[in-house]
Amino acid sequence: MRTIENTLSSEESSSRDVFFSRLDDEGKCHVQLVVRAIAQHARSYFSSEQPDICWSHFKGGEVFFALYGIGGNLTKEGDRPDIDLLLATNMRYNESPPVGDEHDPARNHDILTKLIADYTSKNLRMDIRGNLPDNYNLGSTNGKCLFELHPRETGKKIDLVYVRSMRNHGTSGDSMEDVGEETRLKHFFQSEEEFCYCHDVDGQQQPLPRAVLWRSKTTDFAKPERLLRP
Repeated sequence: MRTIENTLSSEESSSRDVFFSRLDDEGKCHVQLVVRAIAQHARSYFSSEQPDICWSHFKGGEVFFALYGIGGNLTKEGDRPDIDLLLATNMRYNESPPVGDEHDPARNHDILTKLIADYTSKNLRMDIRGNLPDNYNLGSTNGKCLFELHPRETGKKIDLVYVRSMRNHGTSGDSMEDVGEETRLKHFFQSEEEFCYCHDVDGQQQPLPRAVLWRSKTTDFAKPERLLRP
């Protein structure tokens, strides 16, 4: 059984509660749907062999999923027209799971966004808006993609910014040397701390405002025994 860490510090819990206090009942319900969808996927991922099979990508760090409250409900006064969330993970698969819905770009983006779209589909319609420009929200947002979750009846739209750690191996035909180390690791992070303090930062390299709403992480992974055999 893998050891999983889900707790928030008292300061993080207070910030989470303040963020939720800015939302109406429908907004809280819709955000909790997103939380439950991500938590379901995290449980499935951590119970699989993938963290062990892909151990070399996490070595010296951790595997994590985290959802943050960002934007106006955190930084501005008064009622806000929408709800801004940020989802970050460094999950990795040895082979990408099939998503198989070429007619729905949001569900076809990757396995996690497909699960969020499916899990919330009775209440929310999920659309993809594409990659964010580097100057979005004052931060260095390389690798972030924006999704919109629209209530099917009433409530505020959710803007979900999604960022997943990855290495850039270049286009077809490029060698690793052609890509260069800095470019190759531009979107790569081995821990939540590295993401927060090295990637999700402003022009002065200071962390952007965020409130942790939920997280799940582990350092309990190792190279599988079958791969250790000569």
